[in-house]
Amino acid sequence: MSARSLLVAALLSVAAVPAGAQEYMWNDVRPDAVPPLGVFGARTLSAGALDLTVLYSKIDLAGIRLGSEFVDPTALVGDFQFVPFDLTTTGWTVRGALGLTDDLTLASRIGFLMRDRWQFNDETTFQLEAQGITDLEVQALYDVYESGPYRAHLQAGVTIPTGSVTLEDGFEGLRADGVLPYDMQIGSGAFGVSPGATFQAMNERGSVGAQALATLFFLEKGDWRAGDRVEAGVWAAVRFNQFFSASVRMRALATEEIQGFDPDLDPTRDPGETPFSIGGQRVDVPVGVNFYMPEGRWQGHRASIEFIFPVHERFDDFFGLAADWGFEVGLQKVF
Repeated sequence: MSARSLLVAALLSVAAVPAGAQEYMWNDVRPDAVPPLGVFGARTLSAGALDLTVLYSKIDLAGIRLGSEFVDPTALVGDFQFVPFDLTTTGWTVRGALGLTDDLTLASRIGFLMRDRWQFNDETTFQLEAQGITDLEVQALYDVYESGPYRAHLQAGVTIPTGSVTLEDGFEGLRADGVLPYDMQIGSGAFGVSPGATFQAMNERGSVGAQALATLFFLEKGDWRAGDRVEAGVWAAVRFNQFFSASVRMRALATEEIQGFDPDLDPTRDPGETPFSIGGQRVDVPVGVNFYMPEGRWQGHRASIEFIFPVHERFDDFFGLAADWGFEVGLQKVF
């Protein structure tokens, strides 16, 4: 069954949630009571509650797109000195949330990423590497509606540019040590603000939710910054028993091209050194399994794994490395 078919099946299985859940009360001690852990800032906490989450992820990009179509990377060798064909990002993310009041929750996240990128010229292939901490994100989540099976909150966040945009690497005899391409850098290069909103509903069979979140950057630290981005997603989860649920999401992401440029990069050397190589749109379908321990020694622990399948991608004005696949594993505990 395709990822798109899984999404339709899951949404249909809980389609009665908004219409038939009015008499059901929200239940926090269910495996589907928490959105898939890949969704950040998706729930509020009661006053004094502390949420700690650890995530490990791997995302692989493979092949080159022009617009939405794949192109033969070897055909670009005459236009660029090096042509990338694979980029793998792995890393850890730590998230924390604290219920300041019953209506207001403070959430944050930061991570450590490692990137390996392969490229070639007309003679050989070689690898470039980068690693470092990500930007720090902090969000305030405020409940605006909570009745029966329904929950909704608004969120407002800030991004603090703790991630580097000047990481360097090279390969002896081919690429001198120097600043890496834009797609190898870890940070955004600027401060950001993130307005958003989240809605969730539940019945006896499962739960659904939706979130929209924008990140708008400003006050860049150097010669360039990441482009603004807008992310919107919906998800559905089916509860099998008190321990397990299965979930599926659809996540759409629109990203602007790099604003400004790094004078140490050469657009004729590598497509990734061109600011236009970043902007575009992508739609992913993450499919996951979620586990919750309602009692015993591990009471309150949650775990999930999601496999991420891209179903649509388009770059606006230039060549870009194409999304291939990914996964994310998470463990969560509320104290």
